[in-house]
Order: sequence, then structure tokens, then C-alpha cells
Amino acid sequence: VTLQAGALVVSDGGFAAPGYAAAWLRALGRCERKVDNQLGVNGSVEAEVLRGTFRWDNDPADPISQSDLFATCFLSDDHTVSKTDGGGAKSAAGKIIQVDPEGIWVETL
Repeated sequence: VTLQAGALVVSDGGFAAPGYAAAWLRALGRCERKVDNQLGVNGSVEAEVLRGTFRWDNDPADPISQSDLFATCFLSDDHTVSKTDGGGAKSAAGKIIQVDPEGIWVETL
């Protein structure tokens, strides 16, 4: 896989991967530098992942609003979060800390 700098990173089977919509993932945080392991085997490179509170894009198909503050939001992709778990099809991204015009501030759990 390739992890882009600034991307939302998940644990998929114990290995870092870009965030995506799936029920079995665990949100880890934000990738601090690009990592390319397309030609390697799982675990052959390390990713620097920072836990904390980061701004992600708001999913226009399942948007988060101000009334959702301090609720759990869910992974849509490696830079987007959504309000609901899609009927159990999405994993938690973290807790909604702030909603602003640029996106959703999410605390990694």
C-alpha cells in the first residue's frame, strides 16, 4: 500500500493502511510522511502515525453537523468521515470535537 502524508491511517489486520469504509478497521491517526510499500511485503516498512485531533473532510453523502458534536463519526476514506456507520459497514474514526466550514475535527480514539 501507499500511505499519503496527512492521510487518515487504519489498522487492517495489524498493518497500517489508508482509511476506507469497512467494519473491521481501527483508526490509528494521521500519517506524518508518505510511505510506499507497493512492492514490499506487509511489515517491511514502518509508517509514522500521530494520534491526536485532526481535521478531515465531511462526507457530503452522510454529513456531520454541529448537533453531532462529541458523537462518534465513521470512516469513509483516508481523508473523509461520515455521520453514521452505514448500517454497520463502517468503522469508527473517532469523536467529533469541532465542526467548521473546512471540515470535521476528530479526536482519534
